[in-house]
Amino acid sequence: MSTEKYDSLKQLLAENKSAYDYFSSLPEDVREKINARNVTMQTENEMRSYAEQLIIGD
Repeated sequence: MSTEKYDSLKQLLAENKSAYDYFSSLPEDVREKINARNVTMQTENEMRSYAEQLIIGD
C-alpha cells in the first residue's frame, strides 16, 4: 500500500492501481458517499480508513 500523496481522490484513483482496485471493490453506496462528501483524501491509507468508517457506519 502506497503512502504517496495526491492532490485529489480523482488523481489518487487514476495514478494508483492498488487504490483504484480497492475503491472499485467497495459497495456502490460506499463509493457514492465517498464521491459525494467531497472529503480530501491524499493517500491510499486515508481513502481506506474513510471507506472503513463508512462501512462500519459513520
